[in-house]
Amino acid sequence: MKKLLATMLASAMAFSAVGGLVACRNDDEGGNTIELPSQAELVVWCSDGAKSCYEGLLQTFKKENPVAKDWSVTFEGKGEGDTLAALQTDITTAADIFFFASDHINTMMENEFLQPLIAPFDARVKSRDSEGAIDPITKDGSIYGYPNVNSNGYFLIYDTEVFSEEDIKSLDTMVTKAKAANKKILYDYGTGFYAPTFFFGMDVGLGDTSSDYKVEVNTPKGIAASSAYVKYFGEGKDGSFVMGTGNNSIAVGLGSGELCAGVMGTWVNENGYMDKLLEEKGWPESRIGYAKLPTFTVEGQGEFDGTYQMGSFMGAKYCGVNPTKSESTILASLALADWFNNEAGQIARFNATQEAPTNKNAANNENVKANKMLAALAAQNDAGGRAQLITPPQFWDSLETFTKAIYAKTTTMANLSTAVQKLDAGLKKTE
Repeated sequence: MKKLLATMLASAMAFSAVGGLVACRNDDEGGNTIELPSQAELVVWCSDGAKSCYEGLLQTFKKENPVAKDWSVTFEGKGEGDTLAALQTDITTAADIFFFASDHINTMMENEFLQPLIAPFDARVKSRDSEGAIDPITKDGSIYGYPNVNSNGYFLIYDTEVFSEEDIKSLDTMVTKAKAANKKILYDYGTGFYAPTFFFGMDVGLGDTSSDYKVEVNTPKGIAASSAYVKYFGEGKDGSFVMGTGNNSIAVGLGSGELCAGVMGTWVNENGYMDKLLEEKGWPESRIGYAKLPTFTVEGQGEFDGTYQMGSFMGAKYCGVNPTKSESTILASLALADWFNNEAGQIARFNATQEAPTNKNAANNENVKANKMLAALAAQNDAGGRAQLITPPQFWDSLETFTKAIYAKTTTMANLSTAVQKLDAGLKKTE
Protein backbone atom coordinates (compact mmCIF):
# COMPACT_ATOMS: atom_id res chain seq x y z
CA MET A 1 0.00 0.00 0.00
CA LYS A 2 1.16 3.53 -0.73
CA LYS A 3 2.54 5.45 2.19
CA LEU A 4 -0.15 7.59 3.80
CA LEU A 5 0.10 11.23 2.81
CA ALA A 6 1.36 13.26 5.76
CA THR A 7 2.85 16.41 4.23
CA MET A 8 0.55 17.19 1.33
CA LEU A 9 1.02 20.93 1.35
CA ALA A 10 4.77 20.61 1.06
CA SER A 11 4.31 18.19 -1.81
CA ALA A 12 1.82 20.56 -3.40
CA MET A 13 4.47 23.25 -3.55
CA ALA A 14 6.73 20.89 -5.45
CA PHE A 15 3.95 20.10 -7.91
CA SER A 16 3.25 23.79 -8.34
CA ALA A 17 6.83 24.41 -9.37
CA VAL A 18 6.31 22.21 -12.42
CA GLY A 19 2.84 23.47 -13.22
CA GLY A 20 0.95 20.51 -11.80
CA LEU A 21 -1.07 22.55 -9.30
CA VAL A 22 -2.55 25.99 -9.24
CA ALA A 23 -3.69 28.22 -6.39
CA CYS A 24 -7.24 27.78 -5.17
CA ARG A 25 -9.23 29.50 -2.42
CA ASN A 26 -11.45 26.69 -1.04
CA ASP A 27 -11.59 28.24 2.42
CA ASP A 28 -15.33 28.30 3.07
CA GLU A 29 -14.85 28.51 6.85
CA GLY A 30 -11.84 30.76 6.55
CA GLY A 31 -8.26 29.65 6.96
CA ASN A 32 -5.36 28.96 4.68
CA THR A 33 -5.47 28.93 0.92
CA ILE A 34 -4.33 25.65 -0.59
CA GLU A 35 -3.08 24.38 -3.90
CA LEU A 36 -5.33 22.17 -6.01
CA PRO A 37 -4.63 20.30 -9.25
CA SER A 38 -6.15 21.73 -12.41
CA GLN A 39 -6.92 18.20 -13.59
CA ALA A 40 -8.43 15.36 -11.57
CA GLU A 41 -10.41 12.19 -12.27
CA LEU A 42 -12.31 11.14 -9.18
CA VAL A 43 -14.81 8.43 -8.30
CA VAL A 44 -17.24 8.97 -5.42
CA TRP A 45 -19.16 6.17 -3.71
CA CYS A 46 -22.32 7.30 -1.92
CA SER A 47 -25.80 5.96 -1.23
CA ASP A 48 -28.29 6.18 -4.07
CA GLY A 49 -30.47 8.48 -2.00
CA ALA A 50 -27.64 10.98 -1.57
CA LYS A 51 -26.22 10.85 -5.09
CA SER A 52 -28.15 13.81 -6.52
CA CYS A 53 -27.21 15.84 -3.45
CA TYR A 54 -23.48 15.39 -4.04
CA GLU A 55 -23.80 15.89 -7.78
CA GLY A 56 -25.30 19.29 -7.02
CA LEU A 57 -22.60 20.11 -4.48
CA LEU A 58 -19.95 19.28 -7.08
CA GLN A 59 -21.33 22.03 -9.31
CA THR A 60 -21.19 24.63 -6.52
CA PHE A 61 -17.66 23.49 -5.71
CA LYS A 62 -16.59 24.11 -9.30
CA LYS A 63 -18.21 27.54 -9.31
CA GLU A 64 -16.41 28.53 -6.13
CA ASN A 65 -13.15 26.93 -7.30
CA PRO A 66 -12.66 27.65 -11.03
CA VAL A 67 -9.42 25.64 -11.03
CA ALA A 68 -11.61 22.53 -10.69
CA LYS A 69 -13.83 23.30 -13.68
CA ASP A 70 -12.30 20.49 -15.74
CA TRP A 71 -12.32 17.85 -13.03
CA SER A 72 -14.04 14.63 -14.02
CA VAL A 73 -16.06 13.22 -11.10
CA THR A 74 -18.11 10.02 -11.37
CA PHE A 75 -20.70 9.11 -8.74
CA GLU A 76 -21.49 5.45 -8.07
CA GLY A 77 -24.19 4.15 -5.77
CA LYS A 78 -22.83 2.29 -2.74
CA GLY A 79 -24.40 2.46 0.71
CA GLU A 80 -22.36 3.23 3.80
CA GLY A 81 -22.77 -0.32 5.06
CA ASP A 82 -21.32 -1.82 1.86
CA THR A 83 -18.17 0.29 1.60
CA LEU A 84 -15.87 -1.71 3.87
CA ALA A 85 -16.33 -5.00 2.00
CA ALA A 86 -15.59 -3.25 -1.30
CA LEU A 87 -12.42 -1.67 0.09
CA GLN A 88 -11.27 -5.03 1.42
CA THR A 89 -11.59 -6.51 -2.06
CA ASP A 90 -9.03 -4.06 -3.48
CA ILE A 91 -8.44 -0.67 -1.93
CA THR A 92 -6.22 0.44 -4.81
CA THR A 93 -9.05 0.25 -7.35
CA ALA A 94 -11.74 1.56 -4.99
CA ALA A 95 -13.33 5.01 -5.09
CA ASP A 96 -11.33 8.10 -4.22
CA ILE A 97 -14.06 9.40 -1.88
CA PHE A 98 -16.45 7.13 -0.02
CA PHE A 99 -18.96 7.18 2.84
CA PHE A 100 -19.07 4.65 5.69
CA ALA A 101 -20.70 3.95 9.05
CA SER A 102 -19.04 4.35 12.44
CA ASP A 103 -19.09 0.61 13.18
CA HIS A 104 -16.47 0.10 10.46
CA ILE A 105 -13.99 2.68 11.72
CA ASN A 106 -11.82 0.23 13.64
CA THR A 107 -11.35 -2.18 10.73
CA MET A 108 -10.69 0.65 8.30
CA MET A 109 -8.03 2.14 10.54
CA GLU A 110 -6.38 -1.21 11.15
CA ASN A 111 -6.13 -1.77 7.38
CA GLU A 112 -5.00 1.81 6.63
CA PHE A 113 -8.00 2.45 4.42
CA LEU A 114 -8.38 6.07 5.57
CA GLN A 115 -6.32 9.10 4.62
CA PRO A 116 -5.70 11.32 7.69
CA LEU A 117 -6.80 14.91 7.19
CA ILE A 118 -4.15 17.55 6.73
CA ALA A 119 -4.18 21.32 7.31
CA PRO A 120 -6.38 23.22 6.86
CA PHE A 121 -9.03 20.48 6.61
CA ASP A 122 -8.46 19.02 10.07
CA ALA A 123 -8.79 22.45 11.70
CA ARG A 124 -12.04 23.08 9.85
CA VAL A 125 -13.53 19.83 11.13
CA LYS A 126 -12.53 20.68 14.71
CA SER A 127 -14.17 24.09 14.47
CA ARG A 128 -17.43 23.12 12.80
CA ASP A 129 -18.40 19.58 13.89
CA SER A 130 -19.56 18.18 17.22
CA GLU A 131 -16.95 16.57 19.46
CA GLY A 132 -19.10 13.44 19.71
CA ALA A 133 -18.75 12.92 15.97
CA ILE A 134 -15.06 13.82 15.81
CA ASP A 135 -13.79 11.65 18.68
CA PRO A 136 -14.54 8.22 17.10
CA ILE A 137 -12.62 9.08 13.92
CA THR A 138 -9.60 10.50 15.80
CA LYS A 139 -6.51 8.45 16.61
CA ASP A 140 -3.14 9.60 17.93
CA GLY A 141 -4.10 13.20 17.31
CA SER A 142 -5.07 12.73 13.65
CA ILE A 143 -8.57 12.87 12.19
CA TYR A 144 -9.17 10.09 9.67
CA GLY A 145 -12.34 11.25 7.96
CA TYR A 146 -15.00 13.94 7.71
CA PRO A 147 -18.01 13.65 10.01
CA ASN A 148 -20.98 13.45 7.69
CA VAL A 149 -24.28 12.73 9.46
CA ASN A 150 -25.08 12.14 13.11
CA SER A 151 -27.84 9.63 12.53
CA ASN A 152 -26.22 6.22 12.98
CA GLY A 153 -28.63 5.21 15.70
CA TYR A 154 -32.15 3.83 15.91
CA PHE A 155 -35.58 4.43 17.43
CA LEU A 156 -39.16 3.18 17.31
CA ILE A 157 -41.45 3.58 14.30
CA TYR A 158 -45.08 2.60 14.82
CA ASP A 159 -48.62 2.62 13.44
CA THR A 160 -50.63 5.09 15.51
CA GLU A 161 -53.85 3.23 14.67
CA VAL A 162 -52.51 0.19 16.56
CA PHE A 163 -50.58 1.86 19.40
CA SER A 164 -51.24 4.89 21.54
CA GLU A 165 -48.46 7.06 22.93
CA GLU A 166 -48.97 5.25 26.23
CA ASP A 167 -48.73 1.79 24.61
CA ILE A 168 -45.32 2.41 23.10
CA LYS A 169 -43.74 3.07 26.47
CA SER A 170 -43.67 -0.68 27.21
CA LEU A 171 -42.40 -3.49 25.00
CA ASP A 172 -44.66 -5.92 26.87
CA THR A 173 -47.71 -3.84 26.03
CA MET A 174 -46.60 -3.58 22.41
CA VAL A 175 -46.20 -7.35 22.13
CA THR A 176 -49.67 -7.91 23.59
CA LYS A 177 -51.33 -5.42 21.25
CA ALA A 178 -49.40 -6.63 18.20
CA LYS A 179 -50.57 -10.17 18.88
CA ALA A 180 -54.16 -9.00 19.28
CA ALA A 181 -53.94 -7.16 15.95
CA ASN A 182 -52.31 -10.20 14.28
CA LYS A 183 -49.35 -8.03 13.27
CA LYS A 184 -45.57 -8.15 13.75
CA ILE A 185 -42.86 -5.90 15.12
CA LEU A 186 -39.73 -5.62 12.98
CA TYR A 187 -36.54 -5.80 14.99
CA ASP A 188 -33.15 -7.01 13.73
CA TYR A 189 -32.29 -8.89 16.91
CA GLY A 190 -29.77 -11.05 14.99
CA THR A 191 -27.63 -8.10 13.91
CA GLY A 192 -24.83 -6.89 16.18
CA PHE A 193 -25.75 -3.25 15.65
CA TYR A 194 -29.29 -3.69 17.01
CA ALA A 195 -28.85 -6.70 19.28
CA PRO A 196 -27.23 -5.01 22.35
CA THR A 197 -30.43 -3.21 23.43
CA PHE A 198 -31.13 -5.26 26.58
CA PHE A 199 -27.47 -5.42 27.63
CA PHE A 200 -27.10 -1.68 27.15
CA GLY A 201 -30.40 -1.10 28.92
CA MET A 202 -29.08 -2.85 32.03
CA ASP A 203 -25.64 -1.22 31.70
CA VAL A 204 -23.88 -4.52 31.05
CA GLY A 205 -20.40 -4.02 29.64
CA LEU A 206 -19.84 -5.71 26.26
CA GLY A 207 -16.37 -4.37 25.58
CA ASP A 208 -18.09 -2.51 22.77
CA THR A 209 -15.47 0.22 22.43
CA SER A 210 -11.69 0.44 22.36
CA SER A 211 -11.77 2.15 25.75
CA ASP A 212 -11.45 0.28 29.04
CA TYR A 213 -15.11 -0.65 29.15
CA LYS A 214 -15.22 -4.16 30.60
CA VAL A 215 -16.93 -7.29 29.33
CA GLU A 216 -19.46 -8.04 32.08
CA VAL A 217 -21.67 -10.62 30.40
CA ASN A 218 -20.79 -13.59 32.60
CA THR A 219 -22.12 -11.95 35.76
CA PRO A 220 -25.48 -12.15 37.54
CA LYS A 221 -26.55 -8.92 35.87
CA GLY A 222 -25.33 -10.10 32.48
CA ILE A 223 -27.26 -13.34 32.84
CA ALA A 224 -30.34 -11.39 33.89
CA ALA A 225 -30.09 -9.25 30.74
CA SER A 226 -29.55 -12.40 28.68
CA SER A 227 -32.76 -13.85 30.07
CA ALA A 228 -34.65 -10.95 28.50
CA TYR A 229 -33.48 -12.09 25.06
CA VAL A 230 -34.90 -15.54 25.74
CA LYS A 231 -38.14 -14.03 27.00
CA TYR A 232 -38.77 -11.84 23.96
CA PHE A 233 -37.00 -13.63 21.11
CA GLY A 234 -36.44 -17.22 22.21
CA GLU A 235 -38.50 -19.96 23.79
CA GLY A 236 -40.69 -17.38 25.45
CA LYS A 237 -41.56 -15.57 22.23
CA ASP A 238 -45.00 -15.67 20.63
CA GLY A 239 -43.89 -14.87 17.10
CA SER A 240 -44.32 -11.15 17.46
CA PHE A 241 -40.88 -10.21 16.07
CA VAL A 242 -39.50 -10.48 12.54
CA MET A 243 -36.18 -9.54 10.95
CA GLY A 244 -35.91 -6.87 8.28
CA THR A 245 -34.75 -7.44 4.71
CA GLY A 246 -33.66 -3.91 3.79
CA ASN A 247 -34.12 -0.23 4.49
CA ASN A 248 -37.59 -0.30 2.94
CA SER A 249 -38.77 -3.20 5.14
CA ILE A 250 -40.79 -1.09 7.54
CA ALA A 251 -42.51 0.88 4.79
CA VAL A 252 -43.37 -2.31 2.92
CA GLY A 253 -44.54 -4.11 6.06
CA LEU A 254 -46.68 -1.25 7.32
CA GLY A 255 -48.20 -0.85 3.88
CA SER A 256 -49.04 -4.55 3.55
CA GLY A 257 -50.49 -4.71 7.05
CA GLU A 258 -47.96 -7.29 8.24
CA LEU A 259 -46.19 -4.85 10.57
CA CYS A 260 -47.45 -2.51 13.23
CA ALA A 261 -44.03 -1.21 14.36
CA GLY A 262 -40.30 -1.52 13.85
CA VAL A 263 -36.89 -0.55 15.17
CA MET A 264 -34.64 1.22 12.65
CA GLY A 265 -32.96 4.54 11.89
CA THR A 266 -33.49 7.44 9.53
CA TRP A 267 -32.48 5.24 6.62
CA VAL A 268 -36.06 3.88 6.57
CA ASN A 269 -36.82 6.93 4.45
CA GLU A 270 -33.93 6.45 2.03
CA ASN A 271 -35.28 7.14 -1.45
CA GLY A 272 -38.43 8.48 0.23
CA TYR A 273 -39.75 5.06 1.30
CA MET A 274 -41.88 6.39 4.16
CA ASP A 275 -43.06 9.43 2.21
CA LYS A 276 -44.17 7.18 -0.65
CA LEU A 277 -46.00 4.90 1.79
CA LEU A 278 -48.10 7.79 3.08
CA GLU A 279 -48.79 9.00 -0.45
CA GLU A 280 -49.70 5.60 -1.88
CA LYS A 281 -51.98 4.70 1.03
CA GLY A 282 -53.46 8.14 1.34
CA TRP A 283 -52.58 8.14 5.03
CA PRO A 284 -52.16 11.36 6.98
CA GLU A 285 -48.67 12.06 8.25
CA SER A 286 -49.92 11.39 11.77
CA ARG A 287 -50.53 7.71 10.91
CA ILE A 288 -46.83 6.96 11.43
CA GLY A 289 -45.33 7.74 14.82
CA TYR A 290 -41.69 8.05 15.88
CA ALA A 291 -40.44 7.74 19.44
CA LYS A 292 -37.67 6.46 21.69
CA LEU A 293 -37.50 2.71 22.22
CA PRO A 294 -39.81 1.23 24.87
CA THR A 295 -38.92 -0.30 28.22
CA PHE A 296 -38.54 -4.06 28.77
CA THR A 297 -38.93 -6.26 31.83
CA VAL A 298 -36.72 -8.85 33.48
CA GLU A 299 -38.41 -11.61 35.46
CA GLY A 300 -37.21 -14.46 37.64
CA GLN A 301 -33.76 -12.93 38.19
CA GLY A 302 -33.99 -11.91 41.82
CA GLU A 303 -32.54 -8.49 42.57
CA PHE A 304 -32.42 -7.65 38.86
CA ASP A 305 -36.14 -8.14 38.28
CA GLY A 306 -37.64 -4.90 37.08
CA THR A 307 -38.26 -2.52 34.20
CA TYR A 308 -35.43 -1.09 32.11
CA GLN A 309 -35.12 1.33 29.20
CA MET A 310 -33.99 -0.34 25.95
CA GLY A 311 -30.54 0.94 25.00
CA SER A 312 -29.06 1.62 21.60
CA PHE A 313 -25.93 2.48 19.71
CA MET A 314 -25.57 6.09 18.67
CA GLY A 315 -22.97 7.15 16.19
CA ALA A 316 -22.21 9.02 13.00
CA LYS A 317 -21.50 8.31 9.38
CA TYR A 318 -18.30 9.54 7.80
CA CYS A 319 -16.73 10.51 4.52
CA GLY A 320 -13.29 9.07 3.83
CA VAL A 321 -10.54 9.56 1.28
CA ASN A 322 -8.59 6.70 -0.30
CA PRO A 323 -4.92 6.93 0.80
CA THR A 324 -3.53 4.71 -1.96
CA LYS A 325 -3.98 7.17 -4.82
CA SER A 326 -1.53 9.76 -6.18
CA GLU A 327 -0.80 12.80 -4.07
CA SER A 328 -2.62 15.16 -6.43
CA THR A 329 -5.66 12.88 -6.44
CA ILE A 330 -5.66 12.72 -2.65
CA LEU A 331 -5.45 16.50 -2.39
CA ALA A 332 -8.33 16.92 -4.83
CA SER A 333 -10.34 14.32 -2.90
CA LEU A 334 -9.68 15.98 0.45
CA ALA A 335 -10.84 19.33 -0.90
CA LEU A 336 -14.00 18.00 -2.51
CA ALA A 337 -14.86 15.84 0.51
CA ASP A 338 -14.39 18.90 2.72
CA TRP A 339 -16.91 20.75 0.56
CA PHE A 340 -19.38 17.87 0.76
CA ASN A 341 -19.26 18.00 4.55
CA ASN A 342 -19.24 21.71 5.36
CA GLU A 343 -22.35 23.41 6.73
CA ALA A 344 -24.04 23.91 3.37
CA GLY A 345 -23.09 20.40 2.30
CA GLN A 346 -24.66 18.84 5.40
CA ILE A 347 -27.84 20.86 4.99
CA ALA A 348 -28.03 19.60 1.40
CA ARG A 349 -27.56 16.02 2.67
CA PHE A 350 -30.33 16.56 5.23
CA ASN A 351 -32.68 17.81 2.53
CA ALA A 352 -31.92 14.71 0.47
CA THR A 353 -31.98 11.98 3.13
CA GLN A 354 -33.37 13.60 6.31
CA GLU A 355 -30.28 12.58 8.30
CA ALA A 356 -29.01 14.71 11.17
CA PRO A 357 -25.98 16.93 10.50
CA THR A 358 -22.83 16.67 12.60
CA ASN A 359 -22.11 20.31 11.81
CA LYS A 360 -23.01 22.36 14.88
CA ASN A 361 -24.63 25.20 12.93
CA ALA A 362 -26.52 22.88 10.59
CA ALA A 363 -27.86 20.86 13.53
CA ASN A 364 -29.63 24.01 14.73
CA ASN A 365 -31.35 24.59 11.41
CA GLU A 366 -35.11 25.00 11.94
CA ASN A 367 -36.02 22.28 9.44
CA VAL A 368 -33.60 19.85 11.07
CA LYS A 369 -35.02 20.47 14.54
CA ALA A 370 -38.59 20.04 13.24
CA ASN A 371 -37.89 16.57 11.78
CA LYS A 372 -39.89 13.90 13.69
CA MET A 373 -37.42 11.08 13.04
CA LEU A 374 -34.50 13.11 14.31
CA ALA A 375 -36.51 14.15 17.35
CA ALA A 376 -37.15 10.47 18.10
CA LEU A 377 -33.47 9.66 17.61
CA ALA A 378 -32.47 12.46 19.96
CA ALA A 379 -34.97 11.21 22.55
CA GLN A 380 -33.54 7.69 22.34
CA ASN A 381 -29.97 8.93 22.52
CA ASP A 382 -30.87 10.88 25.65
CA ALA A 383 -32.76 7.97 27.22
CA GLY A 384 -30.48 5.06 26.41
CA GLY A 385 -27.91 5.83 23.73
CA ARG A 386 -24.34 4.60 24.00
CA ALA A 387 -21.67 6.26 21.87
CA GLN A 388 -20.31 3.92 19.24
CA LEU A 389 -16.58 4.48 19.24
CA ILE A 390 -13.98 2.12 17.78
CA THR A 391 -15.78 -1.19 18.21
CA PRO A 392 -13.58 -4.32 18.35
CA PRO A 393 -14.18 -6.63 15.35
CA GLN A 394 -15.04 -9.65 17.51
CA PHE A 395 -18.02 -7.78 18.96
CA TRP A 396 -20.30 -8.22 15.96
CA ASP A 397 -19.93 -11.93 15.27
CA SER A 398 -20.03 -12.92 18.94
CA LEU A 399 -23.24 -11.06 19.67
CA GLU A 400 -24.95 -12.14 16.45
CA THR A 401 -24.14 -15.80 17.14
CA PHE A 402 -25.53 -15.45 20.65
CA THR A 403 -28.84 -13.81 19.68
CA LYS A 404 -29.49 -16.00 16.64
CA ALA A 405 -29.04 -19.15 18.75
CA ILE A 406 -31.68 -17.80 21.15
CA TYR A 407 -34.10 -17.13 18.30
CA ALA A 408 -33.52 -20.63 16.93
CA LYS A 409 -34.24 -21.97 20.43
CA THR A 410 -30.86 -23.69 20.45
CA THR A 411 -30.17 -21.57 23.49
CA THR A 412 -32.88 -21.75 26.16
CA MET A 413 -33.15 -20.81 29.80
CA ALA A 414 -31.91 -24.32 30.63
CA ASN A 415 -28.54 -23.81 28.92
CA LEU A 416 -28.35 -20.01 28.98
CA SER A 417 -25.41 -20.02 31.41
CA THR A 418 -23.27 -21.97 28.92
CA ALA A 419 -24.22 -19.63 26.08
CA VAL A 420 -23.36 -16.61 28.22
CA GLN A 421 -19.93 -18.06 29.00
CA LYS A 422 -19.27 -18.51 25.25
CA LEU A 423 -20.40 -14.96 24.53
CA ASP A 424 -18.18 -13.64 27.30
CA ALA A 425 -15.16 -15.51 25.91
CA GLY A 426 -15.92 -14.40 22.34
CA LEU A 427 -16.16 -10.74 23.29
CA LYS A 428 -12.83 -10.93 25.10
CA LYS A 429 -10.88 -12.25 22.10
CA THR A 430 -8.23 -9.84 20.91
CA GLU A 431 -7.03 -11.48 17.73
